[in-house]
Amino acid sequence: MILAGLEPLQLIDVEKLEILETILPQGVSLLDILQARAAESERRNISPKNFLIARYPREDANEFLRREYQAIGEHAKRLFFGAS
Repeated sequence: MILAGLEPLQLIDVEKLEILETILPQGVSLLDILQARAAESERRNISPKNFLIARYPREDANEFLRREYQAIGEHAKRLFFGAS
């Protein structure tokens, strides 16, 4: 039973949050994404990850995570091989 004005609960994990980080800067809100998933009967029952990939093509990798990865790599190089 669904009450008027309520939508089914949608759960997302960290992996989907990382995908969302690349989508939200495109100007779409989390509410828009959740409403779109609930409204699309053909995609409503697929995994959130597959829905996000199918509905919102990723323009580029997550730049924040890329910078963090590079900073960690540089720090590891300094630890193992000394300052250069």
